[in-house]
Parts: sequence; structure tokens; C-alpha cells
Amino acid sequence: MSTALLTCVALLPLLACGAGAKKGSYKKAVGKQEQCCQGLQDDKTRSDCMASIVRIGDESSEDHKLNEATFRCVERNFVCEPQTGRATQEASQKAYDCISDLSN
Repeated sequence: MSTALLTCVALLPLLACGAGAKKGSYKKAVGKQEQCCQGLQDDKTRSDCMASIVRIGDESSEDHKLNEATFRCVERNFVCEPQTGRATQEASQKAYDCISDLSN
């Protein structure tokens, strides 16, 4: 499973429930991912990478307790794979495991 897909699979169920990030955790997690994408040389690849980042559509949801915890998992575990502009497989797995633990 691709890193981006793994991240989306891990985050989408939580986002659908209105999940969100601690003041700063959401923005930091997205910022790390954006910074990773920015390292890509090809414009289309960089644009596609930016578009694949999971985002909260409603700013008021950023402070929701579950979003805070979810994006803290992403923020803490994100490691950029410069060739792809996405998280490394290991980082994605750690974020997924962290997010999975939230429901236990």
C-alpha cells in the first residue's frame, strides 16, 4: 500500500467523524507534509503531492479533541521521503499505529 494511501486510509475515518488537531498540531502536521512536497523538482509531481495531503475543511474542527490526537500522531511520526515527497513507509506505519491506538 502506498504511503499516501496508508495515511489517507488512517485519517479519513477520523476526519469523517469531525476529528481535528490541537492548536498547532494540525498546522504542523500539514506543514511538514507540504515542506516535504516542496522538495520535489517536477511541478506536476509537486502539485499532485500537495493535493494528496489530507486536510480538514472546517477550521473550527481543528481544535476537536480527536483531531488534535490524530494529527499529533502524524506530526510526531512524519519523516519525509525526499524522492516521493511523502512520508516514509516506516513513518506512515508508526502514524497508523498511533492513530489505531486512539480507538482502543
